[in-house]
Order: sequence, then C-alpha cells, then structure tokens
Amino acid sequence: MTTKLEKDLQGEFIKDLRKKGAFVWKLQENATTPTGEPDTIICYKGFYGFLEFKRDETSKFQPLQKLKLKKYQTWRPEICAAYVVHKGNYDEVMEKITKRMIKEDILDMDEETRSAKFSLKEIIKRRKEEEKRSKTR
Repeated sequence: MTTKLEKDLQGEFIKDLRKKGAFVWKLQENATTPTGEPDTIICYKGFYGFLEFKRDETSKFQPLQKLKLKKYQTWRPEICAAYVVHKGNYDEVMEKITKRMIKEDILDMDEETRSAKFSLKEIIKRRKEEEKRSKTR
C-alpha cells in the first residue's frame, strides 16, 4: 500500500473543509510568502486556523515552521488554532476543526434559535441534513 503524499493529504483536507463551508487559502511558496508560514489558512465565521501539512509524524520541519506555528497557537485561542496535519492525525484534526466550526454556527444563530437549547448531537445532525440538502440542489 502506498502512502499519500503531503500534497494529496492537503488537497483532500482542503476539499473536505470547503464542503463544510470554510474559506480555505492555500499559500504558495514564492517571493511574497514569508519563510516558514503554514501551508494553509482557513476561515469560518469568527474562527480561523493555520495548517501545516506533513506526510507523516516523522517528517521534518523547515527552521521557522515550528516557531511560526507556536506563535499562532498563542493568538486568542478561543478564535484561532494552529495544527500540523499528517496521515496519522488527519481524522482527529478534522474533527477538532469541525467542532470549532459547529461552535461558530451556534454563536451565529439568530436570537430566536439561540434561546433554544440544542445538544451537540442535534447540531451535528442538523448540519448533516443541511449538507445533504445542499448536495441535492
């Protein structure tokens, strides 16, 4: 069995985030991108995150990558997160980001809906139903 390349993991992860409604910006290595910046930035309502993709947990970092990720992890953790994504933690990181997105959905509900009490299970169920409806349109 062949292992996925970093770019394949990144492409799949970005596709999944976009399906969930996130704005995803894949940074390109060029003269305008400072050295050591994460591969990808995501935004969803009041949440944003920085993602660095690696083939696996043993892949090496460039000298500034760890420093920049550590810096971003200190930025207002209630609205910002930084993750390293590799084949061994793909599902775990996707779940963490999805929960953050769901939290933003809860915060974004209108006044009438906000006063109602929904369990996390109910919110996930509603979100999946919305995704199904949007696919059939």
